[in-house]
Amino acid sequence: MNGVKEQSGILTWTRDNIKDAPETCGVLVLRFSPVNGDILLIEASENINIALRTHLEKEEPDSKIKFFEWYSTNKREEAEALANFLLEKHSLH
Repeated sequence: MNGVKEQSGILTWTRDNIKDAPETCGVLVLRFSPVNGDILLIEASENINIALRTHLEKEEPDSKIKFFEWYSTNKREEAEALANFLLEKHSLH
């Protein structure tokens, strides 16, 4: 994908995995299963690590978030373009 510096692959939703996310701009994808298409949220962010920790801290006890992945980019504009591409691809717009 154009503009992507690094990507995580699908990870389990744990504090340890979240803490290892980069503190750069990019896109986060929250999932209820690792199956392609089982996505709850796609979001562009200035700081992937902070965005993931915010979602973790606000998480409800019955949260459906079980997995996540991230894509780091060089610029916020690239992150927004990638998020829009992924939203279209997965019909979440």
